[in-house]
Amino acid sequence: MGVSKSAVLILVLATGLNICINLVESQRNGQFPFIFQNISLAADPSTTKFYTTTLEIGNKTDLSYNQTIFTNAVNSFYGGNTTGLYGFASVSNIESTDSPSGQTVVSYSVVYNYTTLYDGTGGKDSAIDKSIGNVTVVKNGIESDTMFNSLFFVNENSFVFNGEKLCGKLACSGNFVTCSEVLTGVTVECVSNCYSGI
Repeated sequence: MGVSKSAVLILVLATGLNICINLVESQRNGQFPFIFQNISLAADPSTTKFYTTTLEIGNKTDLSYNQTIFTNAVNSFYGGNTTGLYGFASVSNIESTDSPSGQTVVSYSVVYNYTTLYDGTGGKDSAIDKSIGNVTVVKNGIESDTMFNSLFFVNENSFVFNGEKLCGKLACSGNFVTCSEVLTGVTVECVSNCYSGI
């Protein structure tokens, strides 16, 4: 008589749960002081990551918002050497709307080659926080464009920054592991489910 698929599934789940319980208990009582090592995902060399930024642009003159001038300014900032980041590919998805205050809200995506960006930052999320994720750095970078700065300014109070989710693009191999990431950084790891709660 064969074993049903549901019985096999229950046995696998029970075994996995039992392993986690034993590991947690051994960690608590010091009997087996396991140390879990999170594993960075090996990304395909062509994998990209988008960072989306929203800014409010104010006018210094009577001239209304000009997307060409803005595009040139952001490409100069992100594509130049001022961010200290590597792997820049493009600025895309630039969209603008009028705000109630009469200024212009602009949203755009900056695309990076993920592997190059990760290697260049040494895998440190702080490298993103201190550069393209920092409103003062972004404001100063965009306003360093002479044409933009003569006509417009960036309102620091309107800054919104987030990163694309890569866990859907990259898969963890092995059993009882979950993809974990820092959206506004570069960290994408496979974390043992047993690690949770220890």
